[in-house]
Amino acid sequence: LRLTNTNTHSRIASHHKTTNEMYTISALMKIMSFLFVITWMITGTSAQLWGVNYGVQRPDGSCSSYAQVLADFQIMKTYTSRVRIFTVTGCNGGQFAIQAGKATGISVFLSVQALPDAAYNSDKAGLQQLYNTLGFSNVLGVIIGSEDLYRNDISADLLTQKIYDVKGFLRSIGANVPVTHADVYYLQPAELIAAVDIVMFNAYSYWEGVNIDGALAAIQNHYSYVQTIANGKPIYIGETAWPNAGQTQAYAVASMDNMRTYLNQFVCWANSIGLPYLYFEAFDEPWKGNDVEGNWGLYYSDHVTKKSGFSISCAGSPSTSTSTSTSTSTPSSQVPTTNSGTDLRSALYYSFDDQNPTTITDASGNGRNGQVSGSLTYSAGVSGFSAKFTQNPLTFILVNNGNNFNGIFSVSTWFNIPSAIDTRMKIASSKLNWNDNAGWELEFYPTANSLNFVGGGGAVASWANLGIRFGVWNHVATVINQNAVTMYVNGVQVGNVQYVTPVTSSTRALYVGSNGQPDGVTGNLDEFHVFNLALSAAQVRSIYQSSQSSQGPTTTTSQIPTSTSQAPTSKPATST
Repeated sequence: LRLTNTNTHSRIASHHKTTNEMYTISALMKIMSFLFVITWMITGTSAQLWGVNYGVQRPDGSCSSYAQVLADFQIMKTYTSRVRIFTVTGCNGGQFAIQAGKATGISVFLSVQALPDAAYNSDKAGLQQLYNTLGFSNVLGVIIGSEDLYRNDISADLLTQKIYDVKGFLRSIGANVPVTHADVYYLQPAELIAAVDIVMFNAYSYWEGVNIDGALAAIQNHYSYVQTIANGKPIYIGETAWPNAGQTQAYAVASMDNMRTYLNQFVCWANSIGLPYLYFEAFDEPWKGNDVEGNWGLYYSDHVTKKSGFSISCAGSPSTSTSTSTSTSTPSSQVPTTNSGTDLRSALYYSFDDQNPTTITDASGNGRNGQVSGSLTYSAGVSGFSAKFTQNPLTFILVNNGNNFNGIFSVSTWFNIPSAIDTRMKIASSKLNWNDNAGWELEFYPTANSLNFVGGGGAVASWANLGIRFGVWNHVATVINQNAVTMYVNGVQVGNVQYVTPVTSSTRALYVGSNGQPDGVTGNLDEFHVFNLALSAAQVRSIYQSSQSSQGPTTTTSQIPTSTSQAPTSKPATST
């Protein structure tokens, strides 16, 4: 339903007028969170999940009967008291879920399909029918769409209109339940957050290609970011999991052992901090595909057999003191600090604090000093001083023995670009031409707000519309692990690409601030690092936080990108 401007304004105005209803919903959310924490404290480290996602189809994709749904709910009630379904009217999902929930003591989240309009209108009408016939006594909330922004199926404006539309409609029939939308963590625009009652995001370390050892840390980082933009609203994780079988995604291996490991680490962490979540998913759904898509369930597709990976023991669960904190102090984890000449496995480090006009000292102690070409000036940076580069006249740094970074390494730096200048700025490069077989290049293109990493043979990993702000400091970290490239902006991963040709050593020198040609940086660089290891997400976050604490509040995580990249950071679009 494409609302007219008049209707949109009417919905928004009506929404703002229902102050008492907003207070009621806010109070309900606080009570739900409080009761969850109290329940968890009483039950201790039990195998209870906060909630689970459930598909109402059978293994072949046909609709389940009510008797089958009830049997499924009987199984799910043994480990959870909350279930989310993905449709209101499809397969009579809403009716069957509410009825089975009442019979088993399970509360449900209903989902309205945002698109196509026919499905949206059908589900919206279905809400009224369910409310009138069954009531919403065990309905926890209504979710409008699932990863529609990630798939680029709908604009944030239109999605927001539909959220206000459903909220107004529900209030008009007396159904005062929370309304939200579920999407990936980095696609939570301000207008969407303003509209929803719950900020709900999906996150899959597996689809990001993260090794199981760093899987929980990646989720914790995403949660920490969402905390900074949620404006105090309740935060739920709408989907997360690890498959027990299927293809390997970069460094993420689908296996029963990894399923068990991730399930234990995530559930124990989330339960310990009272974070509501809906685990994906109750039963395998092979109708979605023969490979990984059919292997996410806690139970097999026979809806009877429990997987060996579904075994939870919260003894010795990971500490949450670093990843869930909003403090800018550096966590205690073997992470390189940014102001030490003995950084852990640091291969190159320019702090620019010596303000030398001709020679830049390599503070890593590895002797990769830099020779300045042009007139380099200095000004205040994120920590001490920063170097100011110009294109006209061209200014750059020629790195001594910097052409042998290859295979596995990471680049980390802060940059401050004054405006969206229409030129490609080479932050660092050991290539003469972008398609050279050897060497690498890191480039920022202000007009497209994009970051590009060029590997061997000109293979490019590119992420655009990153929301990088001008005139303030931004942090970028690029992690190269053979043919996989992961990009982070302001401590948060914005993309991962697994097909870049591995970097080989170049016969050409490494340049900082340019590639020795006119496409140079116009602005400031600070804390330029190259590490001879693939930094983990937690290490990148720590580097970002430690330098951020030095510069004070002028640069915050609100500068983290709010748009997608070339690489998937959630599960591929699949009908649910």
